[in-house]
Amino acid sequence: MSTILKDKLEGSDKKYGYVFGCEGFMSMNEVSEELGLHRNSISRRIEDGRLRGGKHPGPDGKKRKNSLVAICRRSVREYKKQVQE
Repeated sequence: MSTILKDKLEGSDKKYGYVFGCEGFMSMNEVSEELGLHRNSISRRIEDGRLRGGKHPGPDGKKRKNSLVAICRRSVREYKKQVQE
């Protein structure tokens, strides 16, 4: 697996301290199973910034209006760790 390194994080990546999707993406259903939460609860956590959600990039790397919701795997891992503390 190749990793793209950036000298400086920008935008929301800077806020969170890591690149969105750096460990891959999860679907709403996968996150629901992993955390035992309803989709509405996951959406609220995305809205308040506890989970990082966005549009899943297509094969060309571009995000489209009708793309599926993608949740950053790292944000799920960090959320689980925070909740367990």
